[in-house]
Amino acid sequence: SRIATVHEGAVEVESSPGIDVRPVIARQVVDADFDLVELKSIDLSLEDIFIQLTRDEPEPPSAKDFSGDA
Repeated sequence: SRIATVHEGAVEVESSPGIDVRPVIARQVVDADFDLVELKSIDLSLEDIFIQLTRDEPEPPSAKDFSGDA
């Protein structure tokens, strides 16, 4: 599970597969006197997961990184 602020007023919550946390989150938001405008579930495909895992990979080292020149 993970919680991240996407931008002001928007939060992204990640939960384990098959667990719908929306009712609990909605109750807590409303009980805290915040306005709840939208709450939705987003399912990721295997392709989405692959893209997320590979897009933030660092650049591979270049030949000059192994040349011994500092």
